[in-house]
Amino acid sequence: MRRPNGCGTITKLSGSRRRPYAVRIPARDRKGRVVQKYLSYHATQREAFEALEAYRQRLANGSAPAPEDLGVTLQQVYDLWSARKYAKVGTSSIQGYQASWKRLSRFASLPIRKLTIDHYQQIIDEDEQRQASKSTIANDHLLMRALNKYAMERDWITKDYSAFVVLPSVAQKHEKGAFTDLEIARLEQLAAAGVPGADATLVLVYTG
Repeated sequence: MRRPNGCGTITKLSGSRRRPYAVRIPARDRKGRVVQKYLSYHATQREAFEALEAYRQRLANGSAPAPEDLGVTLQQVYDLWSARKYAKVGTSSIQGYQASWKRLSRFASLPIRKLTIDHYQQIIDEDEQRQASKSTIANDHLLMRALNKYAMERDWITKDYSAFVVLPSVAQKHEKGAFTDLEIARLEQLAAAGVPGADATLVLVYTG
């Protein structure tokens, strides 16, 4: 489908594919050269056209990532986020985040905008299956939320799918009673919002 220069193109890919129509948009690489980035894939040409138009409208009103940011990977988000975060928290918090990243890093090479609730839920479900502690599950979810928040603040994504993850009910291994359930829930909210010290407090609560 021929469109004016700079507006994006729709290309039918070769071979037998379930979604052969690809939407591509122009972007600039690190050297300033114009390259074509793939936005999405569709079953019909009409679906591809509608997707391109929808993206252009969202881009115009600031609700879609710029073409240059479509390929930002989860690894890149983690590297940028951790460089700032680790300078402000203690060793125990850093170790907790690093342990969670080992589990989440299986998706490191994927653009963060392509991660769905199913990717994040997979990590939590596996935590539950191997009977991970409540603190481990909480830390994994906390890292997901933090990375998505960082990406949303920079318009690399428009929705935080990790917010919809279903957490299992896991009994506390070492119940200390220092905080009530309501207080812990409030701490989780503060940590997800990035309030300084809240995440470190959660780690201490869950580890006793």
